[in-house]
Amino acid sequence: MRPLYAAVCVGLASALAASGCATPAPASESTGQIVLADAGDPGEFNPVSGYGSTGVSPLYEGLLRPVAADDSTLPRLEPALAAQEPEVSADGLTWTVRLRDGVHFHDGSLLDSGDVAATYRAVADPRSASPIASDYSPIARVDTPDPLTV
Repeated sequence: MRPLYAAVCVGLASALAASGCATPAPASESTGQIVLADAGDPGEFNPVSGYGSTGVSPLYEGLLRPVAADDSTLPRLEPALAAQEPEVSADGLTWTVRLRDGVHFHDGSLLDSGDVAATYRAVADPRSASPIASDYSPIARVDTPDPLTV
């Protein structure tokens, strides 16, 4: 029985190795799309569920993104959806974020401060049972004085 088991294992290993060696489609056949594969449940890609809470996501941007020169350097935060670094009040209790103008969702609609506020409010809402809600508990409220300011 062992020779049969070994033959099956070698056959499967060969098939797996060959499947990784497919030649890419010629440039003329390119679809202009990026395909991402992940083993997670698609429902887990929701930011309210904690997906991308570290600021790193292949699917969408946060207000800020971590950037480091290499893996041994502590990352700094730079604006992503924010137009600039947040303005912090003298007492440190109020942070004002100005959004980049002209940012669109995949459906063509414009991102505005209401979208950002809705995400923060959904995370804080006990009905969402967000696993990252406690990370945002210091936030007393989210205001949107204009479409590009949170």
